[in-house]
Order: sequence, then C-alpha cells, then structure tokens
Amino acid sequence: MSHIPELLIPHTRMLIEYYIEIIWEWVAEEAKAVFLGCENRSVDHHAVGAAGERGIAQLHPVHRHRFESKGWSWDDAFDPVYNLVVAKSIYDEQGWTPWACSPEPRRE
Repeated sequence: MSHIPELLIPHTRMLIEYYIEIIWEWVAEEAKAVFLGCENRSVDHHAVGAAGERGIAQLHPVHRHRFESKGWSWDDAFDPVYNLVVAKSIYDEQGWTPWACSPEPRRE
C-alpha cells in the first residue's frame, strides 16, 4: 500500500483531479473524463472490478508486472498516485484502447 499513512491524505475528488493534472498533463481532461466520469465514478481508490481491476484507473491484473518493475507491489495499485503513474505508462504505449470508457474507437 501507500508509503504515506492513509489518514494523512484523504483522497478526495479534488485531490485525485490534481494528481491527474500533474501526472497526465496535456491529456488530463480526457483522463478525468475516462477515470472519474466512467471507469470509477465513485472516486473510490480501493475499487475492484469484476476482472480484478484496481484503483482509480481500474488497472487489470495483467499490468501487475508494471508495478513490480518499479519496485512497487500489486497492492500499490490502490494508491491513486501509483495507479495513475502506471495508467499513464499504459496510455503512452497503447492510447485509450485498454479502457472500456475509451474516447477513441475500440479496435477489434
């Protein structure tokens, strides 16, 4: 989990929007629409999807290795900052297509 005690940082919607703006920069508005407007409307950073997707960006377990390659655990997917950093690396490689709420047409 996060290296900062949970009680010290309440992950409110405003704070998560700030994280998105810092990490996602020029695509921050799209990221907010995808993650907060569709993938995780409740802004629950402990959310778990039907296929085991975790956190704000609902990252699928297939991306577990991305956390481990950074020295983080799969449980760190529940930390909004780690979750959004890994989500951005996925976006940089694949665009929006991995997310069901993609603003891009899905390629089959």
